[in-house]
Amino acid sequence: MSPLIKGIDMPKNCDDCRLRSFNLLGGMMCCIVDENVTNQEFAYKRHPNCPLSEISTPHGDLIDRDDLLAYFDRKAKGKTAEEALKLLYTALKAYPTVIEKEMN
Repeated sequence: MSPLIKGIDMPKNCDDCRLRSFNLLGGMMCCIVDENVTNQEFAYKRHPNCPLSEISTPHGDLIDRDDLLAYFDRKAKGKTAEEALKLLYTALKAYPTVIEKEMN
């Protein structure tokens, strides 16, 4: 599972990232990829191995789609289209939330 850090804007470059630190030689160190990132090289861009990604807001509850589809494939076998649709609707309403709803 990947961590979610709420309330932090996506950095446009390594220089603006809150997850960087300075090493003993005075250079920048990425705390996520555990690599040195020079000020000049990444002052205007993100490191190519940067694993950060943005979740746009506002958004509703986010679920694990692959898990839901696997569940639905198992349960919908042999059902009519109407029964499968009812099953899907019920599963969507009850399926566990991975990331809660967020509003601006």
